Amino acid sequence: MKTREGVSIPVGLVVLEAIGLVLIALGLVKIASGTDLLPEVMRFGNYPLVFLVVGVALLVPFNVHMIRIIMTRAAATRPTSSNPPDRNF
Repeated sequence: MKTREGVSIPVGLVVLEAIGLVLIALGLVKIASGTDLLPEVMRFGNYPLVFLVVGVALLVPFNVHMIRIIMTRAAATRPTSSNPPDRNF
């Protein structure tokens, strides 16, 4: 049975992901229902759209990190050219 290797995710990326999700949620709540969850002092023109764009931008580093991990593991399990897989047709 193969043992599974854990994935190391930096805490900073998790924090960025959480902040991004909160911003996206605040933007979507305002757009979908018109409810303002922010105090009057923190509101500015078109803040829901800005929150959505910034929130999505904050999600990017985590996803790039995960894609790099997946690509690295896929390259490690890919057969080398000196040892091609058996193909019986």
